[in-house]
Amino acid sequence: MPKKRNCRRNEQERQIHEKAVSLRKLTDQQLVDYMEQRYACGLEAGKVTSENEPNKAPENLTKQIIAALKEMKGVGITTIHRVEVAIEKVLEK
Repeated sequence: MPKKRNCRRNEQERQIHEKAVSLRKLTDQQLVDYMEQRYACGLEAGKVTSENEPNKAPENLTKQIIAALKEMKGVGITTIHRVEVAIEKVLEK
């Protein structure tokens, strides 16, 4: 597969390429430190979000679960209704 010429890349592709090259040039220790730092930042951001909205579930989560259950073989209308009721009880608390 031939290389894509830099002149044919758009700005976003150039930025992604530069980031990838800089990551490939890191030593093993630098790469591990970078990944641990990014993981810690994401973990902290998740904690802050969960503290601000402790029991808030995504609005369409119930719809997604029901849609997934409808696609499964062997799951009938009664089971789906029971799951809906259980989800509503959990969300009320």
